[in-house]
Amino acid sequence: MDEILKQALNIIDKNKFISVKDLTKELGVARGTTDRYLQKLEESRLIKRVQGGAVSLHRDFEFCPHYYFSENDKYFEERVLIAKSAVEMINNRDSIFLGGGLNTLHVARELRQQRKNVNVITNSLHVALLLAETCHVDIVGTMPTNNEGILIGQVDKDIKVNKVFIAPCTVTDDGFYNMTLLIVELESFFIKNAQCVIILADSDVYSASSPYKMCSYSDVDTIITTKNAPSFIKQENAKICYL
Repeated sequence: MDEILKQALNIIDKNKFISVKDLTKELGVARGTTDRYLQKLEESRLIKRVQGGAVSLHRDFEFCPHYYFSENDKYFEERVLIAKSAVEMINNRDSIFLGGGLNTLHVARELRQQRKNVNVITNSLHVALLLAETCHVDIVGTMPTNNEGILIGQVDKDIKVNKVFIAPCTVTDDGFYNMTLLIVELESFFIKNAQCVIILADSDVYSASSPYKMCSYSDVDTIITTKNAPSFIKQENAKICYL
């Protein structure tokens, strides 16, 4: 590995995510040279290219939040059951979208353990890192919103998925909500264009409050949730899977 290639890898590892523009500036090379370096690093499975940038896949880089697999999580058992039920709905060669959130991280972990042959589209860098070695992963979005590693930005209109898995922050009697408008805008694209939309709803989402509506019950095909879910979700046509 030549020195500039090593420098590029070190910069990506340090930043976790960096745009091609910023990487080109830091390396002091032409844009085409940066693209060639990124291609070599991706072929070596050291980074993952995304729209407009690159994500580190360094094995010493603890990118997933430690609490997602912690049994200290009040809803840990619910998330595990929800994830297992969700993965039962995924077939080999499916093309799926996994949004951000702890429930989708558990789905990613279960997919990794079962080693299903699935094409995964995600705007979660944590999901991408978990599945980098077992699935074909494409990352959408161009910049992180916060330290949770969720990306926002435009989506290529030609991207197609047949199943979408969304973990909303809040579920009410009139639909599903999230905390960040730009995340809602990105994930809504997949909700509107997928053949099947699956909501992952643990007990926490029924007591939370979020300002931005993601979709309505009429947009959803299946809700995977707990037995103690409120009765209002029975009022719509979505299939309910109680765990």
